[in-house]
Amino acid sequence: MLVHLLWSLSIRTRRFLRTWAPTNILLDWFRDHRWSGVVALIVPLGAGYLADAWLVTAVVDQGWPEWLYLLFFLFLWNAGKFLLFLPVEAIRELAHSLRRAAGAARAHRERSHTAPRSAQPGRAHAAPWGGGGVNGDDIVS
Repeated sequence: MLVHLLWSLSIRTRRFLRTWAPTNILLDWFRDHRWSGVVALIVPLGAGYLADAWLVTAVVDQGWPEWLYLLFFLFLWNAGKFLLFLPVEAIRELAHSLRRAAGAARAHRERSHTAPRSAQPGRAHAAPWGGGGVNGDDIVS
């Protein structure tokens, strides 16, 4: 019961954050629009969040309230999301390409095993009765 409750809560939290959190909306937009300018936008955003996190720690060290460390963790979390986005997406794209290639190879193998003998590659000049000259099956009795 508790596992089911935690599972449902995590699903709803994820849906809420992907719908309303600005950085998640922006990262979803980057995932949908694959163009070379994405790199030019993601890295400076991540570096900016990292600089903001450093700035918050410097300000708190100067005597500002310590609750600003909450902003530090928020900036650090967002910097991690943006800076890790490119390697993670590259790995996901590679895995997707490998799955697609494996599926195409599997489909090619299935087509070559189920095709009639005269339709198999290299058998363009097969006899009209289906014989192929293997093991004497081209001999008509």
